[in-house]
This record gives sequence, C-alpha cells and structure tokens, in this order.
Amino acid sequence: MIDEKILFIGDSSRWSYSAADCLAIVFRHVDRIFWDHGNEPPSAVENWEGDRLFTFKADLILTPAVLAQVKKTAINFHPSIPDYRGIGGYNYAITEHRPVFGATCHHIVKEIDFGPIIKVLRFPILPSETVDSLRDRTASYCLILFYEIVQRIACGQKLPSDCDEKWSPTLHTRAMLARHEMREGQDSHLLKFQLRRV
Repeated sequence: MIDEKILFIGDSSRWSYSAADCLAIVFRHVDRIFWDHGNEPPSAVENWEGDRLFTFKADLILTPAVLAQVKKTAINFHPSIPDYRGIGGYNYAITEHRPVFGATCHHIVKEIDFGPIIKVLRFPILPSETVDSLRDRTASYCLILFYEIVQRIACGQKLPSDCDEKWSPTLHTRAMLARHEMREGQDSHLLKFQLRRV
C-alpha cells in the first residue's frame, strides 16, 4: 500500500462507495466523506491536510484554503463532457440531441470545473436515453475513469498533461437548470395539447 494520506469526497451513490473502496486498497490512509447537495457542508474538509484529494460526482465547492492543504494532487471526476461545466449536463445533452456524452477527469482549481483536463471518456447516447438512464451510465464511466487514474498513480506513472480538451466558458448553475427544466416542461405540455387537437 502507498503510505499517503487521501481525502475522498463523493455523493451518496453506490458508485462513490465503489470509488472509495478502490482507494482503500491502494492507499494506507483514506478519509471518506459522502455528501449530497442540500446536506450540511462537512466541517472536516476545512481542517484536512494530506497528500491527495479526490472528488467524485460531488457538488461540494472547495475553497482555495482547502486546496492549498493538498501536497500532491487534487483531482475531480465530473459526470459530464467539458461542454457542460457545473450541473445538469445530462439534461442539456438530451435536450440538444447530443450523439455522445461522457465523464471528465481534471485537476481542481478555484474556478468550478475549469482545471486542466486529464482525460475525457466518451460513450454514445442511446436513442431511448432519459436523464435518469444517462446519469446512471455516466456514473459507470466515471468509475472506469477513476480506476484508470488511480492505477496510474499507484504505478508511479505521470498523469496525461497534453490533453487537447477544453472547457466551455459557461458554468451551468442550479438556477439555470431549474429554468431549463421549466421550459422543457412547458414545451412538453404544449406538444401534448397540440397532439390532442390533431
């Protein structure tokens, strides 16, 4: 086992628990936090110091002070392609009829979902895809990408630094997603009304 101190922050999904279990096999000291939006922010984060920090499908915003306490790497696994920073990527991708989606691994910086991209793992969106099915499939690709990156670190390999992927300048917020869902709901209601009149 690697004698490093690790902080893992994930949501409460089974995917995050699997990712945390992987770290416990590789590293000797792993602190785990499972947190979902709407819960009280975990106070343990502010006082943590260590070698590496991993966030996995987590919406928790880390302060520059927290990032400064990480000695080696702070890496996020974002459940979306770089076109969609922030939240709601599943919703936007389906609305825009994107042919592919994916998971993005990147270094964490003070700007949300804007650090140097390490790797993007893409997959095709199915014709019958829903937001829920896309969310679940993306989580599985996030976990595959997580295993790959942790394996690289465990083997002493350098992480890719020549990725050509670029982030979109737009940060999608919860307010933006709420407006998007409202518009989609109104459009769906209007379509049903028009079909009833045909």
